[in-house]
Parts: sequence; C-alpha cells; structure tokens
Amino acid sequence: MVLAARLLWDKGIAEYIEAARQLRAQGLPKSLIEAAARALPLVTTDAPGCREVVRHEVDGLIVPVKDAHALSSAIVP
Repeated sequence: MVLAARLLWDKGIAEYIEAARQLRAQGLPKSLIEAAARALPLVTTDAPGCREVVRHEVDGLIVPVKDAHALSSAIVP
C-alpha cells in the first residue's frame, strides 16, 4: 500500500490533493477555473459553486461530498 501511494504521489496526485484542499475554502472554485485554463483533468466534489464550473462527464467529473472512494475512483480509474 505504501509503495502504491508513493507511486501515485510521484505521478502528480499531490497536485490534485492540494487543489481539493484549496477548493474547500473557496465559494467560487478558482482552483477549478485555473485547472480548466491549463487543460488539466477536472475532478471535484458536489460542493457549492462547483457545478457552475464543471459539467459532469462533459468538462470533468463530479463526485459526492465526503466520499473518498468515489473521489479516488475518479482520480485513478
């Protein structure tokens, strides 16, 4: 498990985790707008403001709030 976590971390998962942390503190998810502008994959929770930026399965993926399994499955299919 530790090796798998380390491999995911090395492949840029840290960037997604940091974006998720920032998203929690924002009303309008600026981190999603910035990620979209950089053409990064968008994965977000169904938090207020996120649906205004991301359309599920069009612009990115939206998962339920506080559902770690859904979030991890969306990031690493």
